[in-house]
Amino acid sequence: MQYLYRDADDYVFMDSSNYEQLAVPSASLGDSSNYLKVGDGAILQLYGDEIVGVDLPASVELTVTETEPGIQGDRVSGRANRPRSRPAWWSRSPSSSTSTT
Repeated sequence: MQYLYRDADDYVFMDSSNYEQLAVPSASLGDSSNYLKVGDGAILQLYGDEIVGVDLPASVELTVTETEPGIQGDRVSGRANRPRSRPAWWSRSPSSSTSTT
């Protein structure tokens, strides 16, 4: 089945073999409806006339439309994550050590 469009509370799928369309209530899809994109394929598992499961593609490409602002210091890189002090044995290069004779 190929997902075509959403019509009020229903999701409309098309059977690619005979082009018949099937309107599926959003309650039948559950959380799977959050991952549907127009044109994507899905396997609807039916028992009689009732949908008992939905198999979606293994991966989908989605766009982030909203996110919370970041918090100061919550970064992957930057000064906030660098160590502030170094242990006594730390040296920058092997030649920086001095020997006393």
